[in-house]
Amino acid sequence: MAIEILAKAGVDHRHIKFKGPDGAHPGGTAAIGEVVDHNLETEIKNLFIADASVLAAAPGLPPMLTIMTLFRQLAKRLTRLM
Repeated sequence: MAIEILAKAGVDHRHIKFKGPDGAHPGGTAAIGEVVDHNLETEIKNLFIADASVLAAAPGLPPMLTIMTLFRQLAKRLTRLM
């Protein structure tokens, strides 16, 4: 269903990665240094990502503390810019 939604939204099928239902903690699809910079910003100005997708790979364990830390750091940066 997710692949259909992404395709209908115009995502190029070559950019859709699907590993199957064996993992519950996906990550690594928008890794820091590849899709986002060290400030978690994409090449689209003012578009930031702060979830498990920016991790280098799927962590295998619940990444909630890491995600909360990423988001908190991003929120601090964005607050300073306002």
